[in-house]
Amino acid sequence: ENGERFIVEVQRLWQNNFVDRCMYYSTFSIQEQAKRGSWDFELTPVYVVGILDFMFPNQVEEGEYYHIVEMKDQLGRVFYDKYKHIYVQLPRFRKEREDLASQADKWFYLLKNLRELTEVPEGFEGEMFEKAFEEASYAEMSPKERDAYEASVRQSMSIDNAFRSAEQRGEQRGEQRVKTKTAESMATRMIAKGFSDEMIHELTELSLKRIAELRRGYNTE
Repeated sequence: ENGERFIVEVQRLWQNNFVDRCMYYSTFSIQEQAKRGSWDFELTPVYVVGILDFMFPNQVEEGEYYHIVEMKDQLGRVFYDKYKHIYVQLPRFRKEREDLASQADKWFYLLKNLRELTEVPEGFEGEMFEKAFEEASYAEMSPKERDAYEASVRQSMSIDNAFRSAEQRGEQRGEQRVKTKTAESMATRMIAKGFSDEMIHELTELSLKRIAELRRGYNTE
């Protein structure tokens, strides 16, 4: 309502250059504020919010579940207060239902435990919580969607490991070729299991055009 801009991303698996990507996309919300003609360069605040189902690399499991990143000078003083990144690491959010003290706590609990919940928990009454639960309800999925969801949960770790292995092998010659071949192989398996193009794109980073080509090839086999 007051012109502040929010970029919200929900990310299940760590990807190389994840922070770089967040920085890149946030610049659009800054640049698009430019006005034609006379302009004094005043900007409205931009916030990047990342809801992460993983921890940043090289971190222990214990510790704060959120990072608040600001632009500061060498003395730790905030240099620019209109640009901020906020990352929530759900694996570090360990509050139980009886310990939830705020709306934010309830949302983090819901996001972390959604796949295990079968009904809206007590104390989560309200239109927004009910709508969120309805949209994500496992029971509302069609059999095909349910199979794809379960396959996604089972395979998310193996997919991540496969990419990491490919990256290690890719340190030798043919790095991009190896990564692309691995991604296409994974995409073909996901097509066979009923994944949507958008989900395949998110997990493999292949272009939607290339995924469509793989899908046509699979359907003609």
